[in-house]
Amino acid sequence: MLVITAYALLSAAGPLSCEQQLKQMEGEWTVAKLVLRGEDITDEFKGMRYVLRAGVFTVREGAAAVGEMRLVSMTLGGRVDLESPDLSKPGATLRQFAIYTVSGNSLKMCVSLQPVGVPGDGPAVKPEGVKRPTRFGEPNSYVVEFKKIK
Repeated sequence: MLVITAYALLSAAGPLSCEQQLKQMEGEWTVAKLVLRGEDITDEFKGMRYVLRAGVFTVREGAAAVGEMRLVSMTLGGRVDLESPDLSKPGATLRQFAIYTVSGNSLKMCVSLQPVGVPGDGPAVKPEGVKRPTRFGEPNSYVVEFKKIK
């Protein structure tokens, strides 16, 4: 009876807004698993921490910040765009399209990649042929599973 009552109370409250969900996601994360185009490359991210504050993931190796990625255009339907500096084009911004799920201290994202050999152009790089994944593990994507540690 207690479980049914708790469920009813939680259901009545309704889903969290994007802002509430983003606030709950704030904290320090580590990569539990990263698969790039079908290849597990998790070991390359050992020792890195991802600190999420105000919609920005700051990538840290030890005490040093080595990168940054902004979460933009987040929707309750599990869609988010990611923006980061394009390291191949100074001054340009790379935009990637992702789907995500959050469950407790786990965040899973499937992020689009531009097809090999397709160049991007413009101030916000959006190469032709890059589409938002519709399911986890699609070709031309990477899947990253984060675990919250703080």
